[in-house]
Amino acid sequence: MKIYDESKTKELADFDLNKGYLKSDKILIAHHDAVEEDKGEWHYEVVAEYPNGGKDLKIVYDRKPVLAASAYDEYEDIAVYIKYGDDELAQIEIEELKRKLLETDYIVCKLYEAGLGGSLSLEQLKKEYAEKLASRAEWRNRINTLETKLYADKKGDI
Repeated sequence: MKIYDESKTKELADFDLNKGYLKSDKILIAHHDAVEEDKGEWHYEVVAEYPNGGKDLKIVYDRKPVLAASAYDEYEDIAVYIKYGDDELAQIEIEELKRKLLETDYIVCKLYEAGLGGSLSLEQLKKEYAEKLASRAEWRNRINTLETKLYADKKGDI
């Protein structure tokens, strides 16, 4: 299936599905005008003659008959690449970061249990998960930044 830009004037070979999406569509290939019926013109041609005076004939068309047909348009199925807007990209990034936070929530539970006197010491766990904890802090800061900007954009405080 061919993929076009939003104006459906340029076929795309390279596009980023992280920055947009594909939408099914159609593009006009050709318009076919209506055709009026034409019975054609023809004549008989003698194929064989027999001694008793009989003849074998065949029809020969000088102009072939044409059946009537309504006008119609011929379309091709395509996909159109629609770029996400800035707000949509920000919302997608927020959702991805929140998913990452959910996937690493188990670390917070381990730290909490260690703080309550679990089997591993709190300091051991902080060292073991230092990189993940730093990433989680970065993710939360990025989410807050994006959500603040989205909220400001919706209020018109840009």
